[in-house]
Amino acid sequence: MSTDDQEKQSEKERLLEEIRRRAEEAELRRLEEEETGTVEPPSDVAPPEQEVLPLNAPAPLSPPSARKAAPPPKSVRAQKVLVLRERLTIALDRGKIDKAVDILAELSGLIPESPEVEEFRQRIERMQTEKRQAAEKKRSSTERRPTTESPSSRETKGTQRKKILELLDSAQNDYQQEKYDSALESVESVLKLDANNEDGQKLKQQIVKAQRIAELIKREEARTREEEAQLHPAKQESEKPIPRGDAEVWGTSTTLQRTDLGIEIPPEEKGPLAPPKPPLMHRVTSRISKVKIPKKTIATIGAILLLAVVGYFVVEGVRHAVSPPLHSILVYPAVVQSGDSTATWTADGLTSDLISDFSAISRVRVIGGETSFGLRGSSRDVLTAARSLGANYAVQLSLSREGERVVFQSTLYDTSKGRVIWTTTNQASLRELPTARLELVRKILSVIDVVPKPEEDAALHRQPTSTSRSYDLYLRARSMLLRSDRYPTGRLIEAFQQAVVADSLYADAHAGLGWAYVLAYESDRNPKDAYLTQARWSVQHALSLTRRSSEIFRVWGVTEQYAGQRLKAVERLEQAVAVAPSDAEAQRRLAVAYLSTGRNDLSLAAAQRAVLDDPGSIDSYTTLAEVQQFSGDYKGAYRNYDLGLRLATDKSEYASGGLADVLVSLQQHDRAIEILTDRIARARTSYSDYYKLARVEQLAGRPKTEWFMALQKAKTLIEERVKEDPRDANASSMKALVHTLLGEFKEAATASKQAQEVDPNDVDVLYNTARMYARQGEKSVANEILKRAVERQYSLPRILDLDFNSLRSDVEFLRIVAR
Repeated sequence: MSTDDQEKQSEKERLLEEIRRRAEEAELRRLEEEETGTVEPPSDVAPPEQEVLPLNAPAPLSPPSARKAAPPPKSVRAQKVLVLRERLTIALDRGKIDKAVDILAELSGLIPESPEVEEFRQRIERMQTEKRQAAEKKRSSTERRPTTESPSSRETKGTQRKKILELLDSAQNDYQQEKYDSALESVESVLKLDANNEDGQKLKQQIVKAQRIAELIKREEARTREEEAQLHPAKQESEKPIPRGDAEVWGTSTTLQRTDLGIEIPPEEKGPLAPPKPPLMHRVTSRISKVKIPKKTIATIGAILLLAVVGYFVVEGVRHAVSPPLHSILVYPAVVQSGDSTATWTADGLTSDLISDFSAISRVRVIGGETSFGLRGSSRDVLTAARSLGANYAVQLSLSREGERVVFQSTLYDTSKGRVIWTTTNQASLRELPTARLELVRKILSVIDVVPKPEEDAALHRQPTSTSRSYDLYLRARSMLLRSDRYPTGRLIEAFQQAVVADSLYADAHAGLGWAYVLAYESDRNPKDAYLTQARWSVQHALSLTRRSSEIFRVWGVTEQYAGQRLKAVERLEQAVAVAPSDAEAQRRLAVAYLSTGRNDLSLAAAQRAVLDDPGSIDSYTTLAEVQQFSGDYKGAYRNYDLGLRLATDKSEYASGGLADVLVSLQQHDRAIEILTDRIARARTSYSDYYKLARVEQLAGRPKTEWFMALQKAKTLIEERVKEDPRDANASSMKALVHTLLGEFKEAATASKQAQEVDPNDVDVLYNTARMYARQGEKSVANEILKRAVERQYSLPRILDLDFNSLRSDVEFLRIVAR
């Protein structure tokens, strides 16, 4: 054994011995405290049994006994374990190894036999090993550095490396923003400094390829526009938009006007009013003539007055019908001025709550949360951002927090006047902060002359929670929910659970917990019904504590949708929208629920409202595009997929989904092939994208050698995956699809059988199997399996897959997906 290995082994033994010693000391202290009666003896704490809400219950109201506050943990030990576990997780996330060792020792004394303790111990050992390896690597690289190198030479090389890194960062940023010429210039500068730079060479290849694809797309778009101009010159002339005024919140009324969001606004019907009927005018002039007054003068005055009165009422009616007198507000993300590390999640959670509070006011239109938080870090000021989103008011908070004390300044902007119209500064403890937030909403509504309805005003006077710890944990959970891509759903559930444990009467925390369970159900490849049960239980608890909350009805509606109760889902989601018309998430979910019940027009209206209220949300554009794609409006779907593409983080992944399928439906196979080729260049192990490419090449009539090679590559990647993990049922079901596209139906049946044996309830397996039988022409079998898949989890993107094209006109297919 080498000296380094001996040192590592001794260090590991020393660490384990220290942890054992501290655990024994903690256990001795605990036993002494128990003997003196200062704490309760440790006991296993089991979660209380949760009442499951029946699917057919008319309303999820719990009996009076269920409304009592949940009892606190049965022992101090259990509460201390929760606190130590949270502190240990935070210490590990921040890389504080020494502090984590101390906390783990204390935790080991409380739950010495827990597997969780062993997992934490292994994680600490891995972090220490990585730290030592990094130090050794740094030391060895320092030792290998040539001693004969002069200081001036080292300085020159360091400057060159720094310059190369800056140029590569600049080129990467320009490449992401599709500024290909500028990106190529930066890469060329890198290669002049270091001709063998691998990063520069790879980036240059990617930029050149992307530039070529962009030029092809531009040429194709220009050709398409020319063809449409030749076919419909008059229609294109009539569709030219008229510039919008700053004061118009909902857009202007023009002939066939189309907004930037791709939504058509119906024309405002105006025209000359008909003159008074001749008999009436004749009688009037006849009477006037008897008193010797000039007939023409009286007739003219009467006609003018009549036209003025009627015209006033007509214009007022049209104005109120086309442009409702609603206020529009943008809640800008709160700015953290100073404070401890908890100030960030306090600011995020407070902003999210303010958006929800304003959304519950029917006379106010609120810009959605995804759009609002997307403005963080933007170079545009608040007024410019609000005007670009059609908001005539903007609210901005600046916040600082020190412990339990929160200081926040609120500023209200009027975008039409271009200035601040109201500002205030508040100080509140964490326990008082929810009440201070609701008071702030009431004051802003008063300033902009909005009078809430009685039930809305009652909601603004509620007492959300009386415990500072519960609200602090709730704000942290809300902040994590805004970054759900960074946190697993299990962490979200745990965060909301902690807020509920701290205050079992906190309705907003119960509603947030229900939504976390819904997200967990959707992210699970083999969704568990227990998630839906827990979501319903949270809804039941929340409803017993409050009367108005869009999130409560939204959670309830989504659980009904996944339970196969589509009509009940529509009813609950309509309630969510009635409570908060500007809840874009509820509008998106309602659009899908309407579509699943065959109400396509209402579905389109809900999806368009979601885009209008949350124009910075990629989900809004995607939902609208999917609704249009389902209804056969492929041009409209293409427009909105394209708008969603501009917001996508991974543009190649987004484009290879619904956008590529819509291009195929528009007979633009070459562009779809370009998109999928680019996707494969970025994700070389994605067998599903190779399958999509081969499918489009087949439909485009490409030579067999081209699509056959793509299928063989997909087949090879799938076999490698199955060899690596024989339990991967999704890979086996995709192999069945590949065999089907090759015409090898017998091999496809074998692969499909293998997938169903591994996991017959996997959602991907069910949909892929239905796709396989649809391509093989077995419509009845395909519909039977598709019905099982839809009942398991209704998924609109999977239903829209090109493999189901042969079933589009089938009555049974339509009954299954839109009954």
